[in-house]
Amino acid sequence: MKSRKTGKGLKSWLSANRNLLMTLMVCTGFLILAGFINADRKETTCITVEVMFDHNQSVHKFISESDILELMYSPERNPTGKKLSDINMTMLESMVRSNPYVETAEVFSTIDGKLIIDIQQRTPLFRVLNISGEQFYVDTHGDYMPTSEAYTADVIIANGNISESFSDSSIFNKKSSDKQIIHLFKIAGYLAGSDFWNAQSEQLFVNTEGDIELVPRIGNHRIIIGDSDNLENKFNKLFNLYQFGFLERGWNGYSEVNLKFSNQVVCTRSGNN
Repeated sequence: MKSRKTGKGLKSWLSANRNLLMTLMVCTGFLILAGFINADRKETTCITVEVMFDHNQSVHKFISESDILELMYSPERNPTGKKLSDINMTMLESMVRSNPYVETAEVFSTIDGKLIIDIQQRTPLFRVLNISGEQFYVDTHGDYMPTSEAYTADVIIANGNISESFSDSSIFNKKSSDKQIIHLFKIAGYLAGSDFWNAQSEQLFVNTEGDIELVPRIGNHRIIIGDSDNLENKFNKLFNLYQFGFLERGWNGYSEVNLKFSNQVVCTRSGNN
């Protein structure tokens, strides 16, 4: 009687936990298979190196596949012909990330022996021409990028009384001597976030009074923004002026549009009108 109950109890338990047992069996099978694959992978030889770019994220072409392959195929680093287990992928990632135009880089291998280098390029927000004639980019994170002889990014230019230099490395650097660069960063970011203002804006200029001016692509007027405070309000006022105020006098009817004041737009008429 006792053993009969035990048998029934085991059958009942197996029936109630059938799904759990199936899951455990499948997981065990996967672990065993993964072990075989991993062991086999350690013996796999690297047959080629492929470079992938996140072109959907960035339209810029600061670096090319050949630039990266040139690094990989140098005599002391060439991974082809080596076992995947002998390749220091962390070191290769660090090497690729050292390129000033690379934001992130991931190196991994495939089962068939390919070494993949997945790269995301940095995205410049605007280009700086400072008072010393030095040029560099500021990217979307506020970090500085060198210019390139091979490629020029189609971004807005900021010039005038800007003392910031490339050696400061970031607009948020505590050693930064020119905080005006932070206002330029915010304004350039606002312009880039709008299809209309991005298409209408050609240049940012810091005048002798420290005010930031916007040079538009259409019209001969200069737009005094001042600083990056209340940008939404300032550009809403400017948009209303474009829609209604310029209908009477035209795009060249004013030489200056001042947005610095909170409750009004001050316009200076052009001498030709």
